[in-house]
Amino acid sequence: MRATRGCRWASMIAPFIMRGHALSAAALACCAVLGAVIAGPVAPAGAQTATTIREDFVSGAANFTAIRGGTWRVSSGVYSLTNPARPADPAYGNSNISLHRTPLTGDWDLSVSAKVTGTSNNYNDASLIFGFADEQNYSFASFTETNNATTNGLFRVVAGKQTQVADFSGVISTGKYHALRVSYVGGIATAFLNGTEMGRSPMTLAGGGAGVGSRDDAVLFDNMAAGRVVAVATTAQLKAALLAVVPGDIVQLADGTYSGRFVIARSGTPKAPITVRGSRAAVLDGGSLTSGYGLHVNRASDLRLEGFTVSNSLKGIMADGASRVQIANVEVSRIGDEGIHLRALSSDNVIRDSVVRLTGMSTPGFGEGIYIGSAMSNWAQHSAGLPDRSDRNQILNNTILETTGESIDIKEGSTGGIVRGNSFDGAMMANDHFADSWVDVKGNGYLIEANRGQNAIRDGFQTHVQLAGWGRDNVFRANVTTVNGPGYGFAIDPQAAAIVACDNVVTAAAMGFAKVACTP
Repeated sequence: MRATRGCRWASMIAPFIMRGHALSAAALACCAVLGAVIAGPVAPAGAQTATTIREDFVSGAANFTAIRGGTWRVSSGVYSLTNPARPADPAYGNSNISLHRTPLTGDWDLSVSAKVTGTSNNYNDASLIFGFADEQNYSFASFTETNNATTNGLFRVVAGKQTQVADFSGVISTGKYHALRVSYVGGIATAFLNGTEMGRSPMTLAGGGAGVGSRDDAVLFDNMAAGRVVAVATTAQLKAALLAVVPGDIVQLADGTYSGRFVIARSGTPKAPITVRGSRAAVLDGGSLTSGYGLHVNRASDLRLEGFTVSNSLKGIMADGASRVQIANVEVSRIGDEGIHLRALSSDNVIRDSVVRLTGMSTPGFGEGIYIGSAMSNWAQHSAGLPDRSDRNQILNNTILETTGESIDIKEGSTGGIVRGNSFDGAMMANDHFADSWVDVKGNGYLIEANRGQNAIRDGFQTHVQLAGWGRDNVFRANVTTVNGPGYGFAIDPQAAAIVACDNVVTAAAMGFAKVACTP
């Protein structure tokens, strides 16, 4: 605890044009009226020119045109393919295709969630369609239950015959949703299954049409998304990209070190978030443990920060006035003070599946892993003297270790968050500024469940009433603790009115399970 601080008609004529036949002026004019691009993507009339796609199918599938096969319709908020057509030729490609009206140009990223219906065979599949010029010329990524020569890979279809350009070793299972994704950057297509790269290959695309499909199986599709990719490889490129991004953009970091301090102050929208993405080998290096923020989210909303590393700065990721920001699969390490901080009315954000470690390397007492809100002594600075209502934030499935302060510190003024599925190790806690537990809750109405912790300076979990009316109504359940310390598993302030469920597990806490009786 710290005290301060194109249309169907066009698809029919495209092969005719490609074979070198001429069209009449009237026919060409008709093409123009219909918005058909002879050498480009085929999509329904009135196709948008933007590359952003966001479809949740709640209101239907008006932006899609069924090109071939089966019955395509929206049912219960998902786009379903039933009664799928079967291929007459094993090398025919997808017998079932539906295209979105928005063509993809330049560098882009395309994703969808798909659930394949199981059948008696083991080759049930779903596909992401891209580079579509017509039914005889397009590309696709096939994700299949079993790997074979005609499915489960990246494929190009030319004159109706498919060729595999990259094989996938990973497979899907039927009856559950999988995250399917293709990124096309610098002429290279890379496919991902549930966030894991499956394969990549240079590909020249026949067109820009994009959609979903299947070789011959029933599939449910949901949450289709696409956006422009802005590829960066230098500090200057990254800073320029962060200044210029627009809703739906994806800033893709190449592996390497990006020296400096970075700010993102541009917002996406709920249906077109801005994404900044890289691998753990893409490192934002702040250059000093004693000053600056590695990455500052400044009054921005609807962002996705994914995969990269933030290191060597006074504070790791700082969010001021942020909303609907997802921080996922990042690593924040070697930080002077706290690792990730959401403050100044930052609400409805998610921190998940990330690693926070080696914090407090400059000031041990300020070395929290994840920090929500502001101490009341800082409300004048961050929330105009009123409670810092950084509310409804979620901290999910993170690994937090080697921190000199608490793994998670939740300040008075914050309400209604969730702390679930995290792992804590407090072996490096400095016992400075009252930091002597993994989780210290001074806000209200938090759910703290299914976390695991080991090695606390004193207690596993604590609540405190720093200000009348705060630190109350928090619920602790299904946590597993190996305290290895002199205090309690759950040290609950007697004024806090917290619920500590009896399904929590406490071992090696010298003072016992909790200061209060557990609730069955």
